[in-house]
Amino acid sequence: MRHLLLLSIFGLILNVNSAQAGILLEPGLAYHSGNYDNGAAIKGKTSGAGLNVRAAYTLPVVFVGLDIAYFFGNSTPDGGSSEDTTSVSLGPVVGASLPAIPLRFWLAYYLMDYSTIKQPGSTDLVDKGSAIKLGGGYSIIPLLSINLEYTMHTYTKYDFGSVSADLNPNVKANEIILSASIPLDL
Repeated sequence: MRHLLLLSIFGLILNVNSAQAGILLEPGLAYHSGNYDNGAAIKGKTSGAGLNVRAAYTLPVVFVGLDIAYFFGNSTPDGGSSEDTTSVSLGPVVGASLPAIPLRFWLAYYLMDYSTIKQPGSTDLVDKGSAIKLGGGYSIIPLLSINLEYTMHTYTKYDFGSVSADLNPNVKANEIILSASIPLDL
């Protein structure tokens, strides 16, 4: 009996029905809050709104695709004043939708992760690096998912006007993201 139950669950997970394969297009709105630190003089907090889009090929349980995130808000260094900040992140994503319950989980690796800080009366500072995002979502109705994500950024280079250099030590930034998205399975 136990083996039959395990085989049934395994068969449900691996059920590759061509009618269930498709394309996922998932636009969303987000709120970001986090901090950054290089272990030395650079420390602060970030917050603001964001837009994201996930496009993926879907099978009954898994999806594989591309995750794009755009953040706009404020960056406030410890002891400093608030500065306008934008960031763009782009990279592959892999995830799973659990059968029979409205939960999804995903992991994205941003190969391109740029953060631009508008310096008052000066040239913009652009940090470059990569990031890892872990996320989960709960579909409260079929076309609305509430998501919670955690992103870990590592910035290794910067551009400041005509100057480009390595960040030593690297700047690490972590953020919590609460979002609402519309998962469209086309």
